[in-house]
Amino acid sequence: MSEVDIIRLVRLARGAQAGGYYGLAKVLWALAFSEEIRGSNQQGIPRGDSLVGELDALVADLRAGGAADDLVTAIEAGIQGIREDRTIPFTAIPDIFVSRKCGDVYLGGVSDVTACGDDPLDLKRFEAIYYFELMSPADVLAALSAFPDSVAARIDGLDEAQMQQKPFAGEWSPRELIFHFAMAQEVLQGRLEQLVTQDNPALKSVAVWAMGEGESVTTRDIFERYRASRAKTFDLLNEIAPGDWWRRGYHDEFGPVTILSQACYFARHERSHTQQLVGLLEAIG
Repeated sequence: MSEVDIIRLVRLARGAQAGGYYGLAKVLWALAFSEEIRGSNQQGIPRGDSLVGELDALVADLRAGGAADDLVTAIEAGIQGIREDRTIPFTAIPDIFVSRKCGDVYLGGVSDVTACGDDPLDLKRFEAIYYFELMSPADVLAALSAFPDSVAARIDGLDEAQMQQKPFAGEWSPRELIFHFAMAQEVLQGRLEQLVTQDNPALKSVAVWAMGEGESVTTRDIFERYRASRAKTFDLLNEIAPGDWWRRGYHDEFGPVTILSQACYFARHERSHTQQLVGLLEAIG
């Protein structure tokens, strides 16, 4: 489909919603999103210098088009973060909302009815990453419980030499990916312990992908470290009161977070690496 066709789908989805045909609207919104993904795949996903160059061009276009200063400033802060390879604090890029009625963008939200007639609860809030999409506590517990076993089944029978192979240029080895799982899990465990024992704790961004690991331990040792930390996390979450899933903390990049949002984030994050792991193991043979 062309971009015009995407707008067609959005118009139809909004019309269906306005008429109360919510099931139909759900399908139409899904089709519109599908075409966004397909179209962006066809054009290519920019990274590194290419991403910065395209973002610089976007800023110039936005300024020429009269975009709001706070929105442009937020994008520029993000570009600087890419150049310096660091996360951007929530104070620089806070929550962002869009009017469902007229498309106006609000950085940081609003406290009253907007110029377009939106109540603050009517606005669409955009998450930094889909990992934050909430599951029920039961579903997130099931996801956190199942994933280590699925990894164990996939690496069963591989020796250390195979674990350290890098079949693709610039790609991790299975060992490095499993270490990434272990470090992310330990970040989750530490954050949950803070959220359970402290009132509104400050949670720091951690560049898990940049963590190094020693060569004196085997990949199996790393995996068992991951599994042991996950077991502690699972026990902690099983023991909290139902209302504690919404205990809050403040993350320096994402702002207010809860036990549930952090559990969902890390459960979805590690699942996002599944195909990467499968591809590595298939290439190693």
